[in-house]
Amino acid sequence: MKPEEGGKMRLIHTHYIFMTLILFAVLLLCILLHMSLMHPVRRHIPLDNITPDLKQLLHQSSAQVLKNRKSDNHVDDFTPSASSSSPSFNRKNYVNETVSHLAMLELSHDIEISVKPKGNEIETSLTLSQEQIVSDKSSNWELQRSGNAHCTPQKNIVFLKTHKCATSTVQNIIFRHGEKHQLRFVLPKSERDHRFSLKKPFNRIEVLTEEDDTESFNIFANHAIFNQREIEAIMPVESIYISILRDPVSMYESIFAYMRLDLRFSPDEGKHLVSMEEFLDSAPHFYQNWKEVYSGQYSRNPMLYDFGLRPELMDNKTEIISLISMIDKQFDLIMIADYFEESLIMLKHLLCLELSDITYLTFNVRSEDSVRDINTSLSKKIRAWNWGDVLLYNHFNKTFHEKLKLFDQEKMKMEITELRKLNTRLKETCVSDVAVDMESIWHPEGIQIEGFRLKKDQQDESGFCKKVTRAEKVYTDILKLRQLLY
Repeated sequence: MKPEEGGKMRLIHTHYIFMTLILFAVLLLCILLHMSLMHPVRRHIPLDNITPDLKQLLHQSSAQVLKNRKSDNHVDDFTPSASSSSPSFNRKNYVNETVSHLAMLELSHDIEISVKPKGNEIETSLTLSQEQIVSDKSSNWELQRSGNAHCTPQKNIVFLKTHKCATSTVQNIIFRHGEKHQLRFVLPKSERDHRFSLKKPFNRIEVLTEEDDTESFNIFANHAIFNQREIEAIMPVESIYISILRDPVSMYESIFAYMRLDLRFSPDEGKHLVSMEEFLDSAPHFYQNWKEVYSGQYSRNPMLYDFGLRPELMDNKTEIISLISMIDKQFDLIMIADYFEESLIMLKHLLCLELSDITYLTFNVRSEDSVRDINTSLSKKIRAWNWGDVLLYNHFNKTFHEKLKLFDQEKMKMEITELRKLNTRLKETCVSDVAVDMESIWHPEGIQIEGFRLKKDQQDESGFCKKVTRAEKVYTDILKLRQLLY
């Protein structure tokens, strides 16, 4: 054979091997793709991280299986154990029958169940396809909304306390819930303050804690500027996130008065107070100096500011829309102060509380002569200046009402009626009269805030009346003391 012919043969042989390898790789890729379609990606996860509808179906199915087996005297599942007071447990029978029950719902082909006894109960975990893992935290509310009678009170809660949105009232409910279940609070380190810094996003170094303290926290409910990364660093991953918004017009009127912005923006140290009309007519001029003004950061889009939007970004629509999207994904429930009773009923179901847990007296309310009416012209100016808060409010007002429509309307009316009765009874039992400028209630200079005086026979510090009328600062100080002592 000539040398050039040998070279051609080697080239053909090399080409043949190369093409064979390519075909083999393509074939292998096709096989892997087919397997991934036939067998979705699976991973072992706890029950808390699966979609609520699937979780509910699993609980219903397993409960039905256990009920059937107990009623049929299946002693092979629950037989006395000589070494333990709790029953022994036949996993195989339970798993097989639960899967069979789920098969009727056409779900079992995507589920692998593992169980183990835990005292007199059963601990169940699943291996699921990727699609069944919770992707939107809002679905947590769906399960509670369905009226699950077997839910467990939520113990890990992040409540972003926005300003002038009825948040002191909600905070008192959450404080009482935390005390009732002996939970651990994230509290400000500062001895003189009941709030975390309002000048910068929350940082965990602000938290009151002892050296070498490794115990986890349960409740985050004091004023702070939202910082997702820092809050997630100290709160359990399964925490429920909630907050509340208010119509931007009434909210802005309230915060302008409460923060004394008329005095803060005064050009001559208070000799001439800047009215809201004067401020809004020249808002960009005043706002450019917000850093030099105490609480000046709250003079534009105050709700967005509490959620972490920096003052220099208040005109950045892209950043505002991005923040609203983050809130939508991170928070389980955004309540609306303008529908306060409905909001509390939804909160009750989300946290698995009793109606008695959400009874309340309204906190941090200005006296009537401190509240001004807003005419149409001024309302338009407020909305124009705070268009970011308008976007925020409109979005979550819409999602709130979408959730509200899913709620059993008769049940909602019934629970609101019962809540009103409980609140009336609470006030009759506890309160002797309403007073203003009480020393126990923090309020800005010149602003009258209403408080409650207790009846003489309801002064017990550990009593319910004392807790439900306890002002934020006093309550925070008590929680700090108890947490350090115990």
